[in-house]
Amino acid sequence: MDERGFSLLDALIAAVILVTGIGALVQLFVIASQSATAAAQATMAATLAASKVEELRSLEWGDVRGGGDRIAEYTRTWSVEPLDAGAGAIVIQVAVMPGGAHLVTLRRRPVP
Repeated sequence: MDERGFSLLDALIAAVILVTGIGALVQLFVIASQSATAAAQATMAATLAASKVEELRSLEWGDVRGGGDRIAEYTRTWSVEPLDAGAGAIVIQVAVMPGGAHLVTLRRRPVP
């Protein structure tokens, strides 16, 4: 007897392997998409923090104050604190959320 073709069991095994492979690809796509979104948020947060630091650096020494603002879905806060009582230097910290807390510290001494 000459039998050609696939049996029902062969077709079922092939379908299970195909569905498993497609499921793994879908999971990979979801993880890659989430990672890309998180990376974009982190990049934007770092850019906003650096922008604020540059803005604060350009101000006159006595005009540097702490504060906060909101840009789109990002909340940016900054603080100004003395580094040492005798040194006359300050530390500026900028934090941007979401995208992780990006703290940028700048030590600045008064211009003589």
